[in-house]
Amino acid sequence: MSRWKSWNDNSNGIAAVTAIVGLFVSAAGFWFGYHQLQETSRALQSSNSYSIQKDARDLNEKLQAAGSIDKLVSGQIAADDKVRAYHDLWTMFNFYLSVFRQQQADGVPDSFAKSFSDDFCGFVRNPPISAAWDEMVKRKLIGVPYINMRTQWCSA
Repeated sequence: MSRWKSWNDNSNGIAAVTAIVGLFVSAAGFWFGYHQLQETSRALQSSNSYSIQKDARDLNEKLQAAGSIDKLVSGQIAADDKVRAYHDLWTMFNFYLSVFRQQQADGVPDSFAKSFSDDFCGFVRNPPISAAWDEMVKRKLIGVPYINMRTQWCSA
């Protein structure tokens, strides 16, 4: 019975040590969980970045082959070809909007999105593209999400 009496006499001390050990174990578990979430986030950003780069190369090939945007930029475009050029521009703008949305959701690193925003802003500053953008907004071919993207990316 003396063994149980010793446990009873020291129960407050044992409870205190157990609580402290529990606190350290909880803190270590929290740190490990946080670290794993950070690693998962970085891996997801890397995967998204790779997919976006691949999609950008594929889209560039497709649009280069079509040639309508190049004709629009050069001013050598027939009225009938403008419909195709605007469709290709919409496809391109939609791609940039996807990158913008990934940035907003922390799906890609800001440095990665910055390279796309710089490219986009330089592209839409080109006078024929800027005029096409304005006409597409006026005709409601592109709306508020696109305008917000341009405002946030290009106003800095």
